[in-house]
Amino acid sequence: MVFYAESVRTEISLSNARVKGACGRFPIKLIYASMLPMILVRALQANIQFLGRILDAQLGYSMSALLGTYSSGQPTGGLF
Repeated sequence: MVFYAESVRTEISLSNARVKGACGRFPIKLIYASMLPMILVRALQANIQFLGRILDAQLGYSMSALLGTYSSGQPTGGLF
């Protein structure tokens, strides 16, 4: 079962809007393709936390309880 999962590949279509007719396919292993959404969500979460730290450092206080509260540089509540 592991061998089958390792050998299955999916193809991602590549095209460019500026170059008409230029298209291709990029093969990627199925196991890596299933991890991409989790990697992208974690990157988005890290960017939101980074923005919160910048706002907290610049303003010296949390903008509101919805955006978040920080304690020693770590988010303790809210969106951030």
